[in-house]
Amino acid sequence: GAAGVFSEGFADLGGWTFAHRRYEEPAHSNAPSTAAVVSGAAVVVNADQNYGDATLRSDVKYDLSSGGTVTLDISDDAGGDMDTLLGDAYVMFSANPDDAKAQMGDERAEAYSPAALPTDALTVRLGTNCRVDWAPPFVTRYRTGLVGGRTTQTGNCAASPDGRLRLVFTSGHLSIRNGAGQEIVGYDVTVPPTGWVVLGVHNHASIKYGNQPAVTGRFDNVSYPY
Repeated sequence: GAAGVFSEGFADLGGWTFAHRRYEEPAHSNAPSTAAVVSGAAVVVNADQNYGDATLRSDVKYDLSSGGTVTLDISDDAGGDMDTLLGDAYVMFSANPDDAKAQMGDERAEAYSPAALPTDALTVRLGTNCRVDWAPPFVTRYRTGLVGGRTTQTGNCAASPDGRLRLVFTSGHLSIRNGAGQEIVGYDVTVPPTGWVVLGVHNHASIKYGNQPAVTGRFDNVSYPY
């Protein structure tokens, strides 16, 4: 069972590993995606154009085998109806530390075949961050043996116009809340009982569709049993 509670307010990124990659064909050199602490939060800037991911992976494994609660604050700068064309921020709970390579499981068939998907993970993508009630976060459960390697849930959500959300995961329920702590959309989901928290930003094609050089995600107040 869990030995304690990991809590991160981001004075630095000493407990996190940064990585970035792109899936565009033909291959291009990596763009200067970055991660840094800004005003007490982890800010991930993904400039890897056309199907790129930039991630911070926790170095301390979470342990939910005996229950417990995971919380974190998340927002992105994609904004408006163009979010899924520019990109979006996401969080992944992954049983394999090197398995967080394919959070956009329906985007490129040759790169995201079931064999290439995470083997045991849950991803929460912001989508349009509930800025509009018809575009809630997407929750995808990846697991070997599922049809197509994954299942995806969406649901109705109350609007959160600034796109700042708090995620609270407890005992099979993911609650996505606004700044006032009110649940605006909830999902019944499972995560791997132990694994790594991955804070990520996906860049679908921010220059192509928004003349925007990068997509930025902001993460703060991460807490989970370990």
